[in-house]
Amino acid sequence: MISESNDPKHGAVPDDQIEEQIDLLGHAFNSSGFAFELQNVSRVENAEWFNKAVPGSKQQAEMKKDLRRGDVQALNIYSVKSVVFLTLCRLLHTNIAIA
Repeated sequence: MISESNDPKHGAVPDDQIEEQIDLLGHAFNSSGFAFELQNVSRVENAEWFNKAVPGSKQQAEMKKDLRRGDVQALNIYSVKSVVFLTLCRLLHTNIAIA
């Protein structure tokens, strides 16, 4: 999770909200054969990434390069301030984007 600070007003997403969203994602895709399991949560305070990581930006490329974990089967979820990604999903009631 990328935030400006550890304050929810500045992008910090509480663990219980992350777990709830992963559960909702699992329920939404249950009939498709896809399963989702939260492996870990990395927290990074970086105001530039949080505020400026939009599609095609150097901030987004840098953020993904530095934070990406796992192989092609791993789904990495990044949180940013402005979710305007047309090719990404937006989870219910959050600013969490699936990249």
